[in-house]
Amino acid sequence: MNPAERDKTGHLAFSVPPLPAELLERPLDYLAADHERHRAVCAFLKRVVREGAIQGTSAGAVAGFLNTEFPLHLADEHDALYPALVRRSRDDVEFVAALQRIAAAHDAAVASLSPVVSGLKAVSTLPAARLSPQLAQALDDYVREEEKRLAFENAVILRIADVRLRKSDIAAIRGDMKARRGVGAA
Repeated sequence: MNPAERDKTGHLAFSVPPLPAELLERPLDYLAADHERHRAVCAFLKRVVREGAIQGTSAGAVAGFLNTEFPLHLADEHDALYPALVRRSRDDVEFVAALQRIAAAHDAAVASLSPVVSGLKAVSTLPAARLSPQLAQALDDYVREEEKRLAFENAVILRIADVRLRKSDIAAIRGDMKARRGVGAA
């Protein structure tokens, strides 16, 4: 569903489309496409905060995405991509430090997700709900930080990965990502 669509009641309707498993063959492209899904979620949540209300099924879709897909994405980066980049960037102290900072920012994002996910789940069974001030603030804080991380990851990390990683690194990342999702061997 397009994030801009409205349901019959006039509330924004949103779902997070799955990524095709075939895209795992190109792990950097998969990560970039996943970043686009995260950006769509952020754009939707910004509109929800502005409007002060959310459709229940949309809240459930976002909560499900943040609860299941987001941790997979973080594991892809923390357990596969970043270690490979560190190995290929040992002489680039600034870049390695930037990777460490973004990893710490991911950890902070995970910690901040609890009120976001629980708040969204709480309204997911309702046709629609007004946002509590606490949920609106949690959503706004999450979106603001997530957009910064995504911009840095797209503009810096993925571009450097495309240049520095070798075919063997990409193959290892692909295998890790497939295994994490229970998809056939690389």
